[in-house]
Amino acid sequence: PGIFYSYASTAESSINAPSDDGSSSSVQPPTPFLFFGNKYQQIYVNNNGFLTFSQSSSQYDPDSFPAFKNQDTIAGLWTDLDNREKGLVYYRQYTNGSILQRATQDINSYFSNLTFNASWVFTATWNKVAYYNLTSTAGYDTVNSNYYFVIPGSNSGSSITNLNSSSNVNVPGRWAFRVDGGPKPIAASPFDPCYSYTILDQSWRSVYNTTFYPYLNCDYNFNFVGWYRFLLDGQNAQMTEQCIPVYHCGSYVSLHLDGGHPTIADGVVNRKTCVFWNNICCNAEIIPIRVKACLGGYYVYELVQPTPYCSAYCAEPGIFYSYGPMVENTINAPSDDGSSSSVQLPTPFLFFGNKHQQIYVNNNGFLTFSQSSSQYDPDSFPAFKNQDIIAGLWTDLDNREKGQIYYRQYTNGSILQKATQDINSGNYSFILMNYAGIAATEHPVEAGYDTVNSSNYFVIPGSNNGSSITKLNTSSNVNVPGRWAFRVDGESKPIAENTIGLQMKLISYLDITNMGHEDILEKVRQNLIKKGLPDNIQMKLRKLQKIKP
Repeated sequence: PGIFYSYASTAESSINAPSDDGSSSSVQPPTPFLFFGNKYQQIYVNNNGFLTFSQSSSQYDPDSFPAFKNQDTIAGLWTDLDNREKGLVYYRQYTNGSILQRATQDINSYFSNLTFNASWVFTATWNKVAYYNLTSTAGYDTVNSNYYFVIPGSNSGSSITNLNSSSNVNVPGRWAFRVDGGPKPIAASPFDPCYSYTILDQSWRSVYNTTFYPYLNCDYNFNFVGWYRFLLDGQNAQMTEQCIPVYHCGSYVSLHLDGGHPTIADGVVNRKTCVFWNNICCNAEIIPIRVKACLGGYYVYELVQPTPYCSAYCAEPGIFYSYGPMVENTINAPSDDGSSSSVQLPTPFLFFGNKHQQIYVNNNGFLTFSQSSSQYDPDSFPAFKNQDIIAGLWTDLDNREKGQIYYRQYTNGSILQKATQDINSGNYSFILMNYAGIAATEHPVEAGYDTVNSSNYFVIPGSNNGSSITKLNTSSNVNVPGRWAFRVDGESKPIAENTIGLQMKLISYLDITNMGHEDILEKVRQNLIKKGLPDNIQMKLRKLQKIKP
């Protein structure tokens, strides 16, 4: 299926015996496997999700790479698995056939400077194997850790669900590495910190953390080496650009980024970090660092050790614009099905031809314009009602129990610069919907927008299914996981970025290029609308490949 090479379809696949912390017997490859200078004539497929070469291993608690041990390890996902309870562990070798052709094609597409021809492929697959709630690691490590790599997020139990959408070769769910270990890295593949960094997943670094333990969370105690990426509870995060008061981010004083984050086109840039002190945003401890924007909507930072104060680099959720318990934010009062008061706008907001001077932030996850709303059971768009609605995630929420609802307006400063950079357009109206981790729910949900009489509407795919909303933080229409962007001024046709390319296989005895058979395209259009696309979508046939049976 999908990105997996065949593993269970024929009798030639071997299956590990059900055994807690067991392993395969020695698997003899037809030719030595070169792994960073070491040639191996045998492989062991260990039940706990990793490969070794010198001997099998029953270790269920994974090493933290770099482990500086005397062994080479490849970890698909090393954790405490148990194939006695459920699932199978397969392995297989290929020396000819379509799998070698596919591997040759895949590697040459990822490493275009090489002329690679696969002569042997070894696959190991842990299929639906039961696992215990322990730590995990995915990547590789070598003898004495001369070479190692940890797949981002794989060492955080709350983040491994995102492995099927992450990649270093632009194929969601696949990571590819050259491991023969020549004397020097190949010239055509220079070091890229976007794929070689250490994760800092420490919730105390959050801008919303006001708990301070003296001299406990001080970054002058941490020896920073190389590049780092921030996560908060397994979710993408970035260094804050806000001026943060003392006793935030788990430390005495908090370091924020000055100068803004770069774009991907900027490459590696120099920035400074500052401390907010005596009501001056960049008053003390100006520390130079380097920053790079990466494909996938995240940033990496080359951090240095700050001195002499007890300070810490401060993080906030990645794609989100600044919010939280800062001075200029407004918080909705705890109220079941409540709302904000009328929020007056400095200039009218143009929403599909209607100009609105006010907004209501309703506690149940949606915005209205003419009046507030206590409706907790969301409409199914198109609702054909007499109101304009923007639904971030409209469902039955209750801020009396937990959480807060913030809103804020910006008319100057870095947020406007960031919005301009994100949208990169003129005097138009846009909405951005950003999603982090969301728990599944059995209650009705809806995300998107709807207008008066539903002249224009959109439902974010999967948002009207409570079991699917957990994937909103990985979906997008602008190639930034967790972000959906829409132009909503309604003054012109949809912008080109809203064009969707669709590739499908149709079995038909009719020639759909014939003008008399437009009904086939119309049926496809109706099915796409049922899946969540707006009803004004137009189908245009761009390319057709005809295959005779």
